[in-house]
Amino acid sequence: MQNLINKVKNIRIDLKTIPLILVGILLAVFKILKTIIRIIFKIPETFSYFFTNIKSFFLIRSFWGRTNFYNRSFQVVLIFLTLVIFITGLSVRLASFVEGSSDALAGHSISNNGNIDTLYQGASIDSVVSSTGLTYRVNNYVTTNADNLESIATKFGVSKDTIKWANQSDIDYFTESFKSGVTLKIPELNGVLYQVQTGDTLDSVLAKTSGDRFQVTEINQLGPPDYGLPPQGIIFIPNGSLPAPVKPSPTYYYVNPSVDYSALAGISFVNPMGCGYSISRGFTGQYIYGLHDGIDFSTYEGCPEKAAAAGRVYYAGYAAGGQGYMVAIDHGSGVYTLYYHTSQIFVSVGQYVNAGDIISAVGCTGLCTGPHLHFSLRLGAYNFIDPAPYVPH
Repeated sequence: MQNLINKVKNIRIDLKTIPLILVGILLAVFKILKTIIRIIFKIPETFSYFFTNIKSFFLIRSFWGRTNFYNRSFQVVLIFLTLVIFITGLSVRLASFVEGSSDALAGHSISNNGNIDTLYQGASIDSVVSSTGLTYRVNNYVTTNADNLESIATKFGVSKDTIKWANQSDIDYFTESFKSGVTLKIPELNGVLYQVQTGDTLDSVLAKTSGDRFQVTEINQLGPPDYGLPPQGIIFIPNGSLPAPVKPSPTYYYVNPSVDYSALAGISFVNPMGCGYSISRGFTGQYIYGLHDGIDFSTYEGCPEKAAAAGRVYYAGYAAGGQGYMVAIDHGSGVYTLYYHTSQIFVSVGQYVNAGDIISAVGCTGLCTGPHLHFSLRLGAYNFIDPAPYVPH
C-alpha cells in the first residue's frame, strides 16, 4: 500500500501540454461538426437533382391532365417544396461560415467542393424547372373486336373525349364506334392531340382548344420569342378541349317501289329467338339517326340467337353505326337478315348456317339501353322492310 501511495505522489503533470490537448480536442470536435454539416447541407444539391430529373413525372404525369382539385393540392405541395429549398439555401450559407471558421482553427483552408445552393449560384425555381424540356408519350393501340371506347379509355387512364379528339377520322363522335384493326393514337394525359393547320398560331390554337399558354409551350418545347408551331406537325394541349362537332341531319332511306318482294317467297323463316322474350319496339321505318329499321326482342343477356333462315354469313364483328357486335346472313336473291347488339358471336364470315342454328347471344353492345336482339330484314343493299309479316315471332 505504501508503495502505491509513493507512486501516486511521484506523478508529475506538465502544464505546458494542456493547451495542446485542448486544441486537439477542439479540432477533432470541429472536424466532426464539419462532416455532419456537409452531410446535412448537401440537401439543396440533392433537391436540385431530384427536382430536375423527375420534373416530367411531377409536372406532366402527376399534375397536367388531372382534376382542378388535384391540381390545387399539387400546387400546395410545390409551394411547400419551394419554401424548403429556400430555407435550406440560407442554411448552407450559414454552414459555409461555420466551415470556414473551423478551417481557420485548424490552420488550413479547404477548397469549395461545388455543393453550393441554387440561391448562391444566382439560380431560381423557374430556371431549375426550365433547365430541361418536357416530353409526353403517344401510345399506338390496335383495336380488336372485344374493344369499346370505354374499355380503351380505362386501360390507358384517359377520358373518352381525349381518345375521340385524337382519332376523329376513325371514331364516330356520337356513337363512339370504330372498326376493328384500326390504330388509335392515345396520349398519356387528358387533353387534345392537335394537328397543326396552315395559318395556325399559338394564340389561335389556344383559343380553339382552351389551352394554357405555359403548359402548351413547355410540353411542346416551343421557344421564344415567337413560339412558332411545327408546320403541319402535331402538338399536345394538356387539359384542353374541343367543341362537339355538328350532329349530322337524319338521312332517311325508303323502300324502292320497284323492289321485288317475290324473293321472300322462296325462303323459309323461323323465329330467331332461342328463349322467352317480349317485343319492346317494332319496325317504324329505315333510318340513320332516326326511325327504327327492325324489331327489338327484349330478354336476358346470353339468350341464344338463331339464324332466321338458311344462308351464308357475310359479316360477323363490330359495326360502326351503333349496332355493336352483329351478324349478317345472306340468304340469296338479295335477302339478308341482321342481328344487332350481340354479346357473343359463334359463327364466322363465309360459314354456311341452317335455319335455327345458334349464331350469337343476346347482349347490349353499341347503342343500347338494355339486353335485346335488334332483328332486321333487308332486300338488296339499302331496302329495310318490316320483318313482322314474314318472320315468325
